[in-house]
Amino acid sequence: MKLKRYTLKLDEYEHGAILRALVELRNKYISENQSVEFLNEVILKLCREK
Repeated sequence: MKLKRYTLKLDEYEHGAILRALVELRNKYISENQSVEFLNEVILKLCREK
C-alpha cells in the first residue's frame, strides 16, 4: 500500500508551535512509559525540513 504524502506551508511561528506541541506530547508519552518512536520520526522530519 502506497502512503499518501502531505505538504504544509508553515511560517516560522507555526513550524515552532507544531514542533513544541510534538515535543510536549513526546514527553508526556515518556512519562507514561508509552512508545515514542513514531513521534521521534515526525519530529526529525520537521527538523530536517526547516
